[in-house]
Formats: sequence, C-alpha cells, structure tokens
Amino acid sequence: LLHIQDKSSQLCAAALGAKPGERVLDCCAAPGSKSFTAAEWMGDEGEIISCDIFAEKIKKIEQGAKRLGLSCIRARLQDATAFDPSLGQFDRVLCDAPCSGIGIIGRKPEIKYKKEQDLQDLPQVQAKILDNVSRYVKKGGTLLYSTCTLLERENGAVVQAFLKEHPEFEPAALPEMVQKACGIADKQAWKVTLLPHKGQRAQTDGFFIATIKKVRGLSVEQQSLEGKIDIKSLELEELTGQLAQMGQPKFRGGQVYSWLHEKRVDSFDQMSNLPAALRQSLFRLACLQMED
Repeated sequence: LLHIQDKSSQLCAAALGAKPGERVLDCCAAPGSKSFTAAEWMGDEGEIISCDIFAEKIKKIEQGAKRLGLSCIRARLQDATAFDPSLGQFDRVLCDAPCSGIGIIGRKPEIKYKKEQDLQDLPQVQAKILDNVSRYVKKGGTLLYSTCTLLERENGAVVQAFLKEHPEFEPAALPEMVQKACGIADKQAWKVTLLPHKGQRAQTDGFFIATIKKVRGLSVEQQSLEGKIDIKSLELEELTGQLAQMGQPKFRGGQVYSWLHEKRVDSFDQMSNLPAALRQSLFRLACLQMED
C-alpha cells in the first residue's frame, strides 16, 4: 500500500531522522502523512504518538495507519499548546506548526484570499506550540520545526527566538541526504527554506525545516517550572476552564483572576478567600511567572 505525499513532507520526515525502537511525537499530525513516513523509516518498530486538536482528524490518522498496516502509530486528541506530563519524554519531536500556507498556494489558491489580520497572530501561536512541545524532548533528542509557508516571521524568526529563550537547545545539522536533496553545500546547515519554483533542485512545495537538539538538561529554575501552567498568561475563560477541571465552581475563576491581575499577588498563599486545599493544588500545578 502507499500514501500520496509531496516531496517537501518526505524531506521533513527524513530530516526528523527517526530510527527503529525510538519514541516519536508528532504534535500537529493531521492528516498523518509525516507520521506514516516516519513509521516507515522506523520499520514500524517503536512508538509514534500522532496528535491533533480535532477529533475528526484523529479518526483520519487512525484510518490511514490501519490501511497502511502501521501498528506503531497511536493517534491522540491533544492540544499542542497544552503540556501533558503523562506523555513522557521522546527521542524526536516533530512540530509541523499551523501556518499561513503560503508555500502551497499553487495547490490551494484559496489561501491568497486569507485576510492579513487572520495571519498576524500566527507567529505567537507557533512560538507557544514550539515552547510547549520542547518539554517533551529528552536530553540528546531532536526537535524539528517545520511549516508550509515562506514568511520569515513564521519560520526562522520563531526558531531564533526559541533558541534565545532555551539555551538547552542548539542547532543541529540537517541529515546529509536532506542537504544533498536540497542542494545545500554547507554541511553545518540546520535549516532550509524550499522555494516552489521550476529551477529548485528538490522540486517541492514551499516549505521550511529546522532541526535543533536538546544538548543539556534544564537549569534549576527551569526545572522548577517544568510541566506547570503559567497561570498569569491565561485569559479569564481559560482560567475558569482549568479550575473547572479541578472540580471548582465557575466563580472561582473570577476570584483567582482578580488576585492575579487586580491585586497582583506573587504567591498563592496570599489568595486568602480561596480554600487552603485549592491554594495547595495551584502551587503544585501552576506557577506565577514574575514580570520583569
């Protein structure tokens, strides 16, 4: 059996470099073609967790894996911006982030009718996803960031900002076969923008690929925040939802939000109108990021 895939996606899967027996996370996987190719590279040995935020797309990944006879793929409904420590650590994490899609406008001409205002917030979303999924990478593991756009603000700028904030990660050279396919002479090249023109050596859609590696563990400060929710960054509705998952009534969201943004406390202990048990739970699950 086979599945249809553009060369750019094939190169992306090749750049991930997944090997038999490894654990791989594909955090924005739908419709699943990169997960399928990675599984084939792995000889269907190991584990690939293929995530998406939409249930109907999870079904398509499951159907595709079953049709191709790939048993190492497990599709999971998961928001790429929300950390789930139960997933554990992975050898390789693929972050094929949602983007403006400018690189595939030849196949999807309707993209040119997107409003500019609808695209302005994409770099922030991409940065949030990349920051979150980097937590799943084990020391020595690979994190690959890719998009099907040509806009620098969604590509290199996102990765460079991430590296600045995460000294535990460093650029890692693209695999030799990927460099060769893309006509890259620099053996240390760790990112590439593929342009969809006739003279392009790889003959692909427009695409961006960057590979980085987790070369060291987290600092003590980073470890203290690892896996915790930055509660100050949540909007009221999001905060109320998080508290509801903890079994709290709806009005608690307004109480906590007031402590955070009106009274501007720097400790959960100062939230005196909350039950002690709730304050303890917040301390375990969330952090109060101090503003500069």
